[in-house]
Amino acid sequence: MFPSGEGTKAISEEPGCGDSAAGPSRTLTEESTMPKHVDPQVASRASWWDRWFSVQHERAVSIVKTRCRGSGLRDADVLQLCLALGGLLLHAVGHERPAVLDLDISENHLTDKGGVLLMRKLLEFAVWHGGGLRLRVLKLFKNQLSDATLEHLAQLVTKQPEAIEEIHLSHNLITQHGAAALLVAIACHPFRNYPQSTSLGPCPCWVRMERNLIVDVNGLLHSAEQPPIQLSWCSAPRGKKGSNCSSYYCSAVAEGKLPQVHLFCFQEQSEGAERGQSKAQESIRFFGNLATQGWPSSAEDAALSTPKPTAAAEAVARPDKTSDEEYPKKEANLRTVILKVDEEKGAGLELEPSLYGMVVTGLEEEPGQPGMKVGDVITRIDGVLLWGIADEDVLETEFGGHFRDGVHLEVAC
Repeated sequence: MFPSGEGTKAISEEPGCGDSAAGPSRTLTEESTMPKHVDPQVASRASWWDRWFSVQHERAVSIVKTRCRGSGLRDADVLQLCLALGGLLLHAVGHERPAVLDLDISENHLTDKGGVLLMRKLLEFAVWHGGGLRLRVLKLFKNQLSDATLEHLAQLVTKQPEAIEEIHLSHNLITQHGAAALLVAIACHPFRNYPQSTSLGPCPCWVRMERNLIVDVNGLLHSAEQPPIQLSWCSAPRGKKGSNCSSYYCSAVAEGKLPQVHLFCFQEQSEGAERGQSKAQESIRFFGNLATQGWPSSAEDAALSTPKPTAAAEAVARPDKTSDEEYPKKEANLRTVILKVDEEKGAGLELEPSLYGMVVTGLEEEPGQPGMKVGDVITRIDGVLLWGIADEDVLETEFGGHFRDGVHLEVAC
C-alpha cells in the first residue's frame, strides 16, 4: 500500500502565526525528487519511496533529506517509510559513515499512532547506525499529532547527544502536557547541548508549537523557568533593530543571554485551547522527575501518563472517515505473533529473505500460524531486528539462530 498522492507535489513553507499565512511555494517533479549521489548498486533496490529521498555526500558526513510534505501519508504508511529510509541509510550512506537527517512529513494525516512509531524508529536508527546519525530538522506541522508523539520525541531529544536544530509542530493537537515534555527534554539535556554552538555563536533550538491546544502558555513557561528545570527561552520577536532571530541566529545572545529554545508565535494557540484546564506545574514536575531519574529506554515501559484527548481536541480533529479512493485499502500494522513449530511438521512456513526481513510466501494449514498470512514480513524474531540486513546469508543465519517453538515474532503487513 502506498500513499494516495503521486506525481507532482506542491510544496509550501510552514505557515506563519495566522492560519492562512503561507510562505513561497515551489513544485517538486518526479525527476527532481529522485535521490542523487546514490550508489549504482542500489538502483536495483529502488522503491516507490525513493522519489522522496535525497542523499548528499560531503567530505565528513552524508546529508539525508526526506521530503514527504503534503503527500497524503497516513499512520499505515509510516512503517513502510521507515523501512525504506533504513534501507537508504544502509545502502546509500553506509553503516559506518556519519549522517544527518532532515525529515519533512508535514501537511499529512498522521495521528499519534504513526507519530509514536516514527519516533521509535528514529531512535532505533540512531542506535543502529554505527557512524552516528543526527536528526537535524524535524517538520511535522499540520498533522493530527498530540501528546503521545511529543513524549516519544522528548526521549529522542534526550538520547541524541547532539542538538536538533529545528522542530516544527504547529497546527496539531498538542496540549500543555506534550509541550511540557519537549521543553523539559531540551532544558535538561544530559549533554547540555542546548543552545548549540554555531559559527555565529550559541543558537537555541527553533521550535514552533503555535496553533495547537496548549492552554495557559504563560503558566507553562513560568513553571518551566523554575528550578530544577530552569528553562531559558526566546520568543524570537520580529521588528527589532538589527537581525531577527532565526534557526541559526538569536538576537538575545547579543544581549548576553543564552536561551535554549526559540518559541516563535508560541502564544498563538487554537480556539479549542481556551476550553482546557491548566496543569502546568503537574506536567513540568512529572517530566522533570523523569529527566532527573533518567528517561526510560521505552515509553511503553515508562507507562507515561498521557491524558486522553480532551473534548477540545476531539472537536477540532479531522473526520476519521474518508472516501474509499482516499483511504488505504491495506494498512501496515506491527503486531506480535507467537511462532508454532511442530516436532514433525515444522512451522509450515515458506519464507524469502528481503531487505525488510523475512517475507511469508507460503503458509500450510498445519500446524498453522494464527495471526500470520501470506505477504506478511517478519521484522523481528526474539527481539532481534531483521530489517535492514542486506546480506541474505546473514539474515537467514540470524533468523535461524532464534527459530524455535514459542518465540515471539514482530510481523508487519
